[in-house]
Amino acid sequence: MTEEGKLLQGVQSDSVIDYDVDGYAHRLGSILDRKTYLISCLKEKLDAFRTQLQREEELSKKVVSLPGY
Repeated sequence: MTEEGKLLQGVQSDSVIDYDVDGYAHRLGSILDRKTYLISCLKEKLDAFRTQLQREEELSKKVVSLPGY
């Protein structure tokens, strides 16, 4: 189970008090901020990888068009 799931489970009971919900909201916000950061980093790496693939494809086409190849 994810941390988010555990947090949600902790605030779904009938005996939950307001500060539990506030703590849940705060912790969930922190988790989402971290995930947003990690997704952004991964997106940057993916963009760099795609650029490298495109560059490799362009160079491959140039090599094929060289005489004697």
